[in-house]
Amino acid sequence: MIQKLLYLGPSGSYSELAKEKFAKYVSSDCEYIKKNSLFAIMETLLCINDFNTGAVVPIENSIEGGVNETQDDLLILARQGYRIFAEANLDIKHSLISYGQKSQIKIITSHPQALAQCRKYICENLNNDVELKPVLSTSLAIKSLNSDDLTKAAIGSEYCAELYKVPIIEKEISEDINNKTRFILISKGSPEMSYRNKVSIIFSTENKSGALNQVLNILSKYELNMSHINSRPSKKELGEYLFYIDFAGHISESNVACALDEIRKNVDLFEILSEGAICI
Repeated sequence: MIQKLLYLGPSGSYSELAKEKFAKYVSSDCEYIKKNSLFAIMETLLCINDFNTGAVVPIENSIEGGVNETQDDLLILARQGYRIFAEANLDIKHSLISYGQKSQIKIITSHPQALAQCRKYICENLNNDVELKPVLSTSLAIKSLNSDDLTKAAIGSEYCAELYKVPIIEKEISEDINNKTRFILISKGSPEMSYRNKVSIIFSTENKSGALNQVLNILSKYELNMSHINSRPSKKELGEYLFYIDFAGHISESNVACALDEIRKNVDLFEILSEGAICI
């Protein structure tokens, strides 16, 4: 059981709401630790580096796609033995929050993904010259609002607005009413095998024709259902990429073990990010 759980703060963040999804894997006397950035969460995990500490972080949004910082951090954490233990989806319902009126707003602050998820609403309902100011979290944006400044607004959850007692101008302003974010629980534990497991890997290939397709063919050969693929720059050389793949299964299954072994032999860099995360 996890005895220390890190998540993105301050209080009222979507990460704070998401952590409740993983309550069954957390001890009753767990110490919850808020951090002000995803980088700070990763650094703390690396510093503590034990089996009793975990973290809840966002990894993918249904509108904006992958959370790049999380995906980049996973490779570093995997090399220290951390894995994705479980995952869960959280409905994201953004509100426009301010002490002022809609016509008074000149600055909107929030997490970059939240601002992007509400682009259409902002363009259609607010002044064309409104300034978008990204900050580390939606809850930090709401917490920063001041009743003396009627020109500043934030985008975040209704729950957070109520927590900090800031008026809500309008609810559910996301571009898509079915806006969801996938959150993951990172720890050093090993998830049990169930009917809803997911393996995640990261790898790089030679820069040659058919290299990525070779990996995909291996998944097909072992009848493994891929649910997600994404690429990120290697940060070493322009044009070099790391590939993230999720597929259904658990590392203890023979076809999964065989596929991973074969993939490992046909790529350059290779790390397992999840041995069979439990999909809640």
